[in-house]
Amino acid sequence: MTTSFPPAAAAGLAPLLMPAVAELVPPAWAGYRPLIVEALDGFLGRLSGARLDAIVAAQLELPEDATAAARVVALARACPSLHKLGQVLARDRRLDAQLRVRLQTLESLPPETPAEVWLPLIRAEIGAVPHLEIAPQALAEASVAIVVPFARHGGIAPDARGVFKVLKPGIEAQLAEELAIWAELGDWLEARSAELGLPELPYRETLSGVQGLLLNEIRPETEQAHLAAACRRHAEDPNVLIPQPLEYCTPRLTAMTRIDGDKITEATGHRPRLARALYAALLAQPFWQPQAQTMFHADPHAGNLRVTADGRLAILDWSLVAVLDREARIALVRVVLAALAQDGALFARALAALGRP
Repeated sequence: MTTSFPPAAAAGLAPLLMPAVAELVPPAWAGYRPLIVEALDGFLGRLSGARLDAIVAAQLELPEDATAAARVVALARACPSLHKLGQVLARDRRLDAQLRVRLQTLESLPPETPAEVWLPLIRAEIGAVPHLEIAPQALAEASVAIVVPFARHGGIAPDARGVFKVLKPGIEAQLAEELAIWAELGDWLEARSAELGLPELPYRETLSGVQGLLLNEIRPETEQAHLAAACRRHAEDPNVLIPQPLEYCTPRLTAMTRIDGDKITEATGHRPRLARALYAALLAQPFWQPQAQTMFHADPHAGNLRVTADGRLAILDWSLVAVLDREARIALVRVVLAALAQDGALFARALAALGRP
């Protein structure tokens, strides 16, 4: 008997999206096509009617000959959980190159939300601040937040340029709705995967981990703490810049210094030095910290890695971090040493120390 996860109200989207999704699954993963298509159909069918209508409208606005990749990216823009998944998949070289290029546009999107929506939200958080000028246009729009530039001129405090990172209106409700659906979908995925004869994978556990990461993205105070810690860690590094949290931060709004620059994938100069700085800042420096726990940037896509005009590496968006304790880092070193020594028993013990055997 086939495990059912009925599509419900998603029927109107099926002719537009499901062929596109199936087309973009690489041939090597062809066995997963039914699982992916059915899961997405079930996810969309459980969204509220208003959200489903908005997704349908966005699909109908695309030209009739829109590519499969364009349709999938338009869908990702409308769903924060799919948006984050798209950012992760954008750098997976096993996927079709055209799809990866499309998905990479999700790393830094041009703003679509008008100022009359986000400006009152900012004003409500900071109140009237003398000498502070908020730009009339946003700088960028991410999966859950909008980035708005501002400048401070005159007064007692020194001049400053910064950005506000304000949550999109209604994003908490959207994310709660989507995460509840994915939680329900975890059990179905494991059962349906077994029916299709696919390898056993921990879908529920993986989706639970993604849920925790996404919830951190709608907690500005968490990012503010991460920013402060990253600034302290890299304060003496001449090759790395971290945005500094500013006094206008609130529990619903992050204010930080503005750092301009090109995406690291588009930078043409300083590449050897940038490569060393990237390795040191994101991997070596946190890994070899003497502290019991150390923090890693957990969302290092190209939209969050910028190169300034003077060739420094700017690391943005610290809402998602991973924390490794000393024992986990020791186990990782043992995994590498065991692999180099071809010691299977040591490799198994070190791997087991990292998680569930």
